[in-house]
Amino acid sequence: MRRLILAVLALQMMFTGVACGKAVEEDRERVIASSVVDESDKIDESDKIDESDKIDESDKIDESDKIDESDKIDESNRIEDLPFKIFKNSYDNYDDNRNIMISPLSIEVSLAMLYNGASGDTKQLITDTLGFDEDIDSLNKRFKVSSNSVLGIANGLWVNEDKDVKKSYINTLKKLYKAECKSEKFGNSTVNEINNFVSKNTYGMIDNMLDSDSLDPNNDYCVLINCVAFNDKWKDKFKASYIKDDESFYNIEGKSDSCTLMYDKYKNENYLESEDIKATGFVKQYKSGYKFIAMLPFDDGIDEINYTLNNLNRDTYDNFLCPVEGDYELTIALPELKFNNTIDMNKVLKSMGLSGLLSNADYSNVSDDVNLDRIDMLHKAVIELNANGTKAAAATSIIYENGMVGDHTKHKEYSVILNRPFIFVIADKSNDPIFIGVVRGIQ
Repeated sequence: MRRLILAVLALQMMFTGVACGKAVEEDRERVIASSVVDESDKIDESDKIDESDKIDESDKIDESDKIDESDKIDESNRIEDLPFKIFKNSYDNYDDNRNIMISPLSIEVSLAMLYNGASGDTKQLITDTLGFDEDIDSLNKRFKVSSNSVLGIANGLWVNEDKDVKKSYINTLKKLYKAECKSEKFGNSTVNEINNFVSKNTYGMIDNMLDSDSLDPNNDYCVLINCVAFNDKWKDKFKASYIKDDESFYNIEGKSDSCTLMYDKYKNENYLESEDIKATGFVKQYKSGYKFIAMLPFDDGIDEINYTLNNLNRDTYDNFLCPVEGDYELTIALPELKFNNTIDMNKVLKSMGLSGLLSNADYSNVSDDVNLDRIDMLHKAVIELNANGTKAAAATSIIYENGMVGDHTKHKEYSVILNRPFIFVIADKSNDPIFIGVVRGIQ
């Protein structure tokens, strides 16, 4: 009996082993079958990489062919940005705690007249640094600014008769810049004549352009003078009831200055705001269509003023001048202003990379005398702003010398109260800056 049971068990194990072996074999066949490449998956001969398509070593980019960063066009030297570039460099070279204003127009016209006298490397330096990349005729047309009822432009040239100054240079300034030209022995009388000329063409606001010892008859060749004078009334006068005396202006040091603030209100117009320069502001129109443009940084402090100025160029300026749209009321307050300043333009030229104009320069289009190789440049400006309007003037002198010696957020109400440091621009109808200034306090 025991043998019978063992036999049965042996048969069962035998049949089970056969079944398992068969199953394993079937699984193996399935795996093999799944590993076989389907004909549709085979690589088409047309998909193979053609040897002719391989990158030829000669086609690789040569490191020497890559664009050198120094070869790229320098957008920072666009002539459209020049007014802001001149002001920023003037601001950086001026006393931090005083108000400052310049006329970029006066300085640009003076530099254009200087450009006509430059040659060789000196002329190229001006071209590269200031963006004077137009031909001389186009450049002269650009800066041939005519006077009108509110903006006066005057140019003058005084020539030392003891020095050789080319008639071609004199004639260019006469013809293209309407310069009044005089030739005489340099002395105190020359200084008086120049000062009288400047006073006459700046409403008497600048009456001492040159000091008595400014000219050296033995070494100075000629003196260039440009004057710019602006006088206009507000389109909408400030109402007497909106003018507040004994108001506070919080200066750059955070201290309170007493001032007169002139308030006004507008409906759905004139409010400006930009994240690009982090400032709000407004436009107030003059009768002629010229404009007073105010820029008030979002926050107090010198760093905020600097941020706005550092980011101000023609593009951000134009974007800032896009008024906020929508239904809103705007309240503004503008302080009465009266101040003047003198800018040593030699320092400004150096900071702009133009030290080459101040020594060892080539002014052979002014004179063939090789000793004429430097200039001395000065700028003065003054402004009076009150409830009636604005008078502002500037003058620039260049003495040729002998070197041997944004997006806008809409709100219901806005207010731009200029009772702390702000930036301003007086612009023409095309928004081109005539004057740019920073008010740091009430002087």
